[in-house]
Amino acid sequence: MLESFAKKKISMKKYNFFNKNLIFAFLIFSVSIFAEDTKDAKKLTTLKANEFTINYDSVSIIEYIQFVSKVCSVNFIYTAADLNFTISITSKEPITKQSVMSSLMQVLRANGLYLVEDGSSIIISKSEDIIEAAPIVEKGTKDIKNPIITRIFSINNVSPEAVFTIIKAMVSKTALIELLTPTRQLILTDVVMNVEKITQLIENLDRAKSPLVIETYTITANASSTLISLAKEIMSPMIAGNPYLLIPQDSTRKIFIVSTPALATKTLSVFKSLDIKPEAEVKTLENQQIFIYKPVNRTQKDLKNALEDISSNLKKDGMPQAGLIEAIDNMKWISETNSFVFSATDATIAKLQKVLQGLDTPVSKEPSFFLYNLRYVSGDKIEDDLDELASKFKDQDVKDQNLLDVLQTAKWIKETNSILLTGDSTAIEEVKNIISQYDSIKQSKVNFFIYTPKHATLNDLDIYLTDVAKNFKSSGLADPELIDAIHSKRVVSSINSIIFTGAEETLTKVKSLLGSYDVSKEGMFKGTFLMLTPTHVTLDDVENAFKDISSHLKSSGLADQPLLEAIASMRAVPTTNSIIFTGDDDTLKKIDTLFNSINAPTSKQAIQELGKTNFWIYQIQKATPTQITTSIKSITADLANIDSSDKAFISALKSMKYVKETNSIIFVGTPNALKKIEPLVQKFDIAPEKGAVQSSYYVYKPIHLTGPELECILCEFAENLKVSNLENEPLYETIESMKYSEQTNTLVFTGEPDAITEIKNLLQSFDVTDSSHPSTQEISGLEDLGFLVYKLQYHKGDEIQGALKQIGQDLKTPDEETATKSKLVSSIDSLQWIKITNSLLCTGDKETLAKMKELLSSLDVPLKQVFIEILVIQTTLTNVLSFGLDWGSKFQYKDQAVLGVNNFQQSSPLATPFNKITNTVTPKGTDLSLGDGFNLGVIGDILFHKGKSFLSLASLLSALQKDTETSIVLTPKIIAQDGKTATIFSGQNIPYTGSIIQNQGANTSTSTNLEYRDVGTNLSITPILGNSDSISLNITLETSATPDTANNTVQLGNITGITTTKTNMTTSVQLANKNFLVLSGMVTDTKNRAKTGIPCLGGIPIIGAAFSKDDDQNSRNNIVIFIRPHII
Repeated sequence: MLESFAKKKISMKKYNFFNKNLIFAFLIFSVSIFAEDTKDAKKLTTLKANEFTINYDSVSIIEYIQFVSKVCSVNFIYTAADLNFTISITSKEPITKQSVMSSLMQVLRANGLYLVEDGSSIIISKSEDIIEAAPIVEKGTKDIKNPIITRIFSINNVSPEAVFTIIKAMVSKTALIELLTPTRQLILTDVVMNVEKITQLIENLDRAKSPLVIETYTITANASSTLISLAKEIMSPMIAGNPYLLIPQDSTRKIFIVSTPALATKTLSVFKSLDIKPEAEVKTLENQQIFIYKPVNRTQKDLKNALEDISSNLKKDGMPQAGLIEAIDNMKWISETNSFVFSATDATIAKLQKVLQGLDTPVSKEPSFFLYNLRYVSGDKIEDDLDELASKFKDQDVKDQNLLDVLQTAKWIKETNSILLTGDSTAIEEVKNIISQYDSIKQSKVNFFIYTPKHATLNDLDIYLTDVAKNFKSSGLADPELIDAIHSKRVVSSINSIIFTGAEETLTKVKSLLGSYDVSKEGMFKGTFLMLTPTHVTLDDVENAFKDISSHLKSSGLADQPLLEAIASMRAVPTTNSIIFTGDDDTLKKIDTLFNSINAPTSKQAIQELGKTNFWIYQIQKATPTQITTSIKSITADLANIDSSDKAFISALKSMKYVKETNSIIFVGTPNALKKIEPLVQKFDIAPEKGAVQSSYYVYKPIHLTGPELECILCEFAENLKVSNLENEPLYETIESMKYSEQTNTLVFTGEPDAITEIKNLLQSFDVTDSSHPSTQEISGLEDLGFLVYKLQYHKGDEIQGALKQIGQDLKTPDEETATKSKLVSSIDSLQWIKITNSLLCTGDKETLAKMKELLSSLDVPLKQVFIEILVIQTTLTNVLSFGLDWGSKFQYKDQAVLGVNNFQQSSPLATPFNKITNTVTPKGTDLSLGDGFNLGVIGDILFHKGKSFLSLASLLSALQKDTETSIVLTPKIIAQDGKTATIFSGQNIPYTGSIIQNQGANTSTSTNLEYRDVGTNLSITPILGNSDSISLNITLETSATPDTANNTVQLGNITGITTTKTNMTTSVQLANKNFLVLSGMVTDTKNRAKTGIPCLGGIPIIGAAFSKDDDQNSRNNIVIFIRPHII
């Protein structure tokens, strides 16, 4: 470092000496040299030891060098041709040897010469290639003989960069100065006098001086936040740019003041004046007022709790609002008027009104929704973290109910690994910020650790670690990194290992936990061992059964500890399909007894009966499904050709079906036939030979079609091949082994390698785009401009376009945004909906189009659907009773007098024909019109005096009773999307005359407009899906009908209308999935009674029936609705 430092110091250029910085540095640090004016000779006068007075006038530089050599005892090596110039020196005061040497070196530098110190000699040269490191001289060294030195300075208090900047401007360019920032050191190489002056300057600059003081105030009555807020407001005019910090420490009720002494003293005085208890308001009869407030939007409970919280917080903060606190504490609730009553002064009531206006705000009924796409963390982990955070907020008595609601209703969408947030928009923004803190790459997890168990099983270790993490959480262990590292475990069964991720220190703790558990169990049980091989159940079933037995024995208080220990020693050996126990002989006998009861033939292995059908299920153990099915089919064909006497046995063999989900075979037939099949199948269930083709597997991720669609296509393809009698059992077996995983969206195949190869070719042929699965295309454009055509699958383009356009408007701000944001906004503005193909077209660069594609795919997701079963029962009961007597009489005497009397009711059928009867018009048979029910009528006409007098009589007795019962049952079943309205109508479309238009002229034309009205039952349902399988239903029911009477039409001039009855209901309910909703109580009970007759006479008992008519009508209408929604 010093060598390179010296190189830089020696390498000087000629033109670097005549700038302003050099002159400035020369004036400050060079020692003034005084010389007396002498023309003929040089004069040296020694005043004190090592001090001189020098006077030179136009003397050759070589002569001056010789002088300095004698005075300073330094040898100079130079070339005379390089020193072809003269100098003049005048000295008025004595100077030292160091000053003489410094002045000479400055003169040589000014003339473009370079100096190299070589021991006690100095080389003067014009070459820059000669390098010699200057010696390091510490501060305080006396009798410095070297003209050029190096010194290292340590900067302690001030900024090293600031000192470097100051010194750099004050020294010449030939001097070397460097700053070592990490160690706060400054290195300087220059002539001795300059270095000494710089040393003094740095010492003066690097002094620890601070104009600030720290004072402490102890709080007595008020809250720290209140005092700090008021003090800052009071002291703001006096701060004047000085440092001013007020730091609270609530645990000790202290406030630390960091500022100048004067400001700190004044602040202490302000705190003492402010930190007093608030005085209560002075109550008098004149200033006390009564204030009554009636809640408008919020409930009494909500307002009361909010006011009590405000009072509590004011008391804690020490706010000088004693009147407001007292008014809230003394408030009264009047239930009769549903209002609050307060007693306070006018000023306090004004404050109280503002508080109540801020609290009694409308409740938002339409929650907002936001889908947060996670990037780094799984959604189930975020969901658990949010639930835990909500619990902590409740424990800490957080009052923001909107925030708690959003945290508690957050739901993980597994398919898209996103979190759905519903609730208040402000609370959603806060939760989004919280999730962003969780959804980040943890920098501490930079290491991983793979652990291979030595004695314990992977399952035991997994259960052990899960219990440890759970106990850590419940015990309040303050080591979240250890808990996270345990949760990060991933069990890899293929390599019999567990992988952990976390910090190195955390992984060390995990290793310690594993080492303490994964120890050898040898020596725990002394005695023998027992190996058992299950024949009717699996190893997992045996293990689970023994674990359940052990759990029940422990809970029952069994004292047989050797038996419990023997069960705990259980180890499964999959390679031999056996299970091993250790213990003493008596205990192993008990184990054997328990095992025999567990290893009994299960319902799957025994012959079962379902109704009149017997079936037998065989679980394949060793052979492949193709091997068994092929063998049985061959045997069945041979038996059918050789001996067909046992038809039941052959029929049972032909009924064989393979179930790939359980890897089992089902036979259907008689019990005797199934018993014969059992030993036959067991003989075929043998392991394949060693030389047989080994199975392989293949995992395929669908590209264009979905996994279930590919499953259907492959199964249909296999069925078609079988129908065509194509023999390819390995391919059929591979297709039957197909499994689809929704979690990873992959298809898994197992089978022979050749069959796997055929499957790959088939998948490439089937998994292609078609009209129902169009792909999103990016079309190249001009230079960096491209086009994106996105085919929407589930929504109309105008809906998504409108939403994105609104987002684009919100993203536009008057401030300049980043380029990425501007490109995204421009791409959103360019979005166009192609209606004919329901596609969206936009432009932008490749990166922006990728973001647009991701945004569109997250919006174009299918809505959930609800299958709704509806049962509507409408019952109508009608009872009509009508009884009456109509009669009338007319008399004419010799064309001189006429007399008439009648008891005709309104709309009586006798009135019109009877009025037509005269002495010349006689009754006819058509004049007597009989209606419904019982009718007895007569019309007669008697003539006198040669037709000049006549007597006419008419009477009609009618009686009718009518009972009607109507039941209408509607059982519609509909499927509706989330938030979409579904409507059902059942009834009639009845025509009526809407208008009549007549054109008067030479030819009159009449136009009649016929209109239609829906009469019946109209049901509209809008389902809204919530969290936890809850469904909100908005239901609108409207029922209309035409009355079953003769007066069901309305006549207005020439226009005939219709009369309808109408009943409607609108409601909103919330219920769980697959639950029933019953809507009833829509009962209408109508009673109509009409009596017409002659006054007085019609009211006489018995006789009054001849002079009146009674009409009674009773009707009852009832509607009951059953609704059952089912989320699909």
